Amino acid sequence: MCRAPVFPPQAERMTICPRCTSNYNKEQQVSEAITTPHGKGRSLRPRVAAATLGISISTLWTWNRERVDFPKGIRLSPRCTVFNEDSLLQWRDSQAHKGE
Repeated sequence: MCRAPVFPPQAERMTICPRCTSNYNKEQQVSEAITTPHGKGRSLRPRVAAATLGISISTLWTWNRERVDFPKGIRLSPRCTVFNEDSLLQWRDSQAHKGE
């Protein structure tokens, strides 16, 4: 396992190269998930939503645009869209049942 260069201001934050370990990516995904109020699930940024479904970000946007049954993203601002984690997981499970 390689070690990323550590400089004094960042010594506590990153000591392992993000390209070499999956733990860094999991921690980063957890920090990018936003918990919605009243326990209605988490809102995921597109990169995390795509990783949850095991697809690329461009496929996520294509499905969001073209598939009628795909859960639509929620626009928080012109440059920020989130996806409801519960809706994505329900959709994924329903797709698995269609193949049976």
